[in-house]
Amino acid sequence: MGRHPYKNSQDVRLDTFAMRVNAEERRMLVALAQRLQRSQGDVVRLLVREATRELEGLGLIQAAGPASTAQRREPQQEKPNDPA
Repeated sequence: MGRHPYKNSQDVRLDTFAMRVNAEERRMLVALAQRLQRSQGDVVRLLVREATRELEGLGLIQAAGPASTAQRREPQQEKPNDPA
């Protein structure tokens, strides 16, 4: 039996995600991937994880459980100035 690359079977990635990018975004993604010597998918995954940690630390989103996604806290709505 071959070596299984995942220590935890929950780490196996089965879902796919596609997104549209413009030429500048693609250039930036390619440059990051080359600099980090990682795939473009790895770069996106890294950035999502880092942004999530940062937003959790700021209290802007709640920590996600292993089977859920992070939920965004609704920002406080400013009341318009009423000059009347």
